[in-house]
Amino acid sequence: MKHLKFILFSLILIFSITVLIKIFFIQIYTVETDSMYKTILSGNKLIISKISRFKNGDIILYKDEKHDQLNLCRLAAQYKDTVIISGQDVFVNNKKLIFKLQTKSYCIRFIKISEVDSLKMKYTLKELNNSGFYQAELTQYEYDEIMTDSVSDLKKKIFPIEKYTQRLFSVEQKINKIVMSKDSVFVLNDNRRDLNDSRTLGLINKKNIVGRVIYIY
Repeated sequence: MKHLKFILFSLILIFSITVLIKIFFIQIYTVETDSMYKTILSGNKLIISKISRFKNGDIILYKDEKHDQLNLCRLAAQYKDTVIISGQDVFVNNKKLIFKLQTKSYCIRFIKISEVDSLKMKYTLKELNNSGFYQAELTQYEYDEIMTDSVSDLKKKIFPIEKYTQRLFSVEQKINKIVMSKDSVFVLNDNRRDLNDSRTLGLINKKNIVGRVIYIY
């Protein structure tokens, strides 16, 4: 009888400790988006530490109150940091941030409308002043893929957009300077195309941070 009571007590104790750890110390989170691609992939499981201190560069989980959901982002700036957004570039303390999935603007010249239609679903295309030239936002991986494709003739029609910026169109760059407060942080996705971060959501209140990613599996 005493042995049975000891086993029961041990099981209750283990269960209680596990619940307490989950409530106050760690959380298991399953990734459902590609916001941190390729650092973290959809379907990955994460161990989130709820008691860690945060520093710039950490990957954090926070609650997006506007959409009532949990988001995964990289902490880019906090109190005393200066953030400047110039066009698609983000600078923290005057240092340009390099995204894990960096995109760059390229110019593509299409002859047939069907070429545009077939690529609209894959790339973000924007026609430049009805010129027949399209601006494409490509990652380095996508650009390399196009340039090494022996079948496609697209590589003959694509070039860095800077070479033709002045001649073909003018680029409007919106410049914002953000002053960080004590209670807020600035977060960014490694996947530059996913704008569901501080570039569109604004600053995130520290109280909404669930914790820091300490393990990915």
